Amino acid sequence: MTTVPSDIHDCLPPEALELLNLSDSLLDLLAAMASSNGVHAEPLPDEHKVMLAFDNKRVELTDALLLEKLGLAEKVVTDRVLRCPHCDYLWLDIKLQCPYCGSTNIEKVKMMQHIICGYIDLEYAFRRGEQLVCPHCSVNLTSENDYKILGTLYYCHSCHMRFHEPKVILKCRRCGKDFKPTDALYKPVHTLNLTERGKSIIENAIDIRIAIYRALIEANVEFKCNTKLTGATGLEHQVDFIVPRSMLAIDVVPKLVNDSEALLLLLKARDLTTAGMIKKYVIVSRLISESISSLLQRTPAIILIPEQLPSRIKERIHDIVSV
Repeated sequence: MTTVPSDIHDCLPPEALELLNLSDSLLDLLAAMASSNGVHAEPLPDEHKVMLAFDNKRVELTDALLLEKLGLAEKVVTDRVLRCPHCDYLWLDIKLQCPYCGSTNIEKVKMMQHIICGYIDLEYAFRRGEQLVCPHCSVNLTSENDYKILGTLYYCHSCHMRFHEPKVILKCRRCGKDFKPTDALYKPVHTLNLTERGKSIIENAIDIRIAIYRALIEANVEFKCNTKLTGATGLEHQVDFIVPRSMLAIDVVPKLVNDSEALLLLLKARDLTTAGMIKKYVIVSRLISESISSLLQRTPAIILIPEQLPSRIKERIHDIVSV
């Protein structure tokens, strides 16, 4: 039977309680939005789904909109794309057609002029294998000074007409129907950004605390939260989570970039382990400098978890307490 603390409010701040129903993937999405300034929504090629992709994970946009309902994220239109008006499919082929006969066997060609005789025709009319020869006066054009490119146009190999603007047609890769660009659906592409409330959740590492709480619940271990332990020096130390069976303490430090703060954690670990209150001290931090990481890892009792995504933190904690 799972052991739950007598009061969940001891473990999580009030703003975390309504987030407990969020899946691990949505908590990861919150963290990903903070680290990348928003997550772009991408449609799946073979399904009527729009996914938010991040860190080799995907969350369906319709599920992610729960974050918007909770005031943690906002959906912003960052682009618009054409879709099939018949089946709403995204992936379309662009076809260019002859405006006279409708053939797609058209080619973009250069219009050339032989400077000496003034003859003008399409480039392919001047081609004789690898050479350029004026079809009017039969003079070899051996230098770029012998001819001038007047511009480009399109040539239809079916009806032999020349024109400047081909007819643009779109073809749906799913239903196979052709349609004009003006008949296509023009739908928005969204990016999901954190709101100020969402930023506060990440900055205060509330998502991390939820991940640790879930890991301990799923590991079916007894644990306490926000507990004071007395060290060998007689000082009392506050710890975020403690697992008595494993003699394990866990603290969440959102940012660990200050040397003095790192030194206090180091002294805390030594004081509690010397007193026999704990054997291992786990520090979870989303941002930690290399120098501080190196300093703390010199102490065998300290386990560092420098992860961005709550799901990875949850996995690490679960593995540690399950040993």
